[in-house]
Amino acid sequence: MRFPSREIVEAVRKEYPAGTRVRLLKMDDLQAPTIGTKGTVTGVDDTGSILMNWDNGSGLNVVYGEDEVEKLSPSEVFAEKYHCFTCPFGNGEGGCTTTGCTQGELNPQNKKGGVINE
Repeated sequence: MRFPSREIVEAVRKEYPAGTRVRLLKMDDLQAPTIGTKGTVTGVDDTGSILMNWDNGSGLNVVYGEDEVEKLSPSEVFAEKYHCFTCPFGNGEGGCTTTGCTQGELNPQNKKGGVINE
């Protein structure tokens, strides 16, 4: 395996800073988390691999050029933070269905007048 250039590693670090929330799309490893598992980036090493804390407890890295992840949208991050998926005013998809939402106008997916910040 060839290692990526410094420029590529720096680009990966810029794209996936620590704290970025991602979803697993592809990982060819017997111990890989299930496709769709979400996690938090903890850093990027000198080979361009993304260091991870997966929500299922796994710490398996995302290997540059082999595995694939996608960043969660700002709306998805908001919904996770404010528990919109389980909120009694939510629609089960992170969006509000009533003005009774305690996050109200903060929610980027609020269907009753919230502001979309994407």
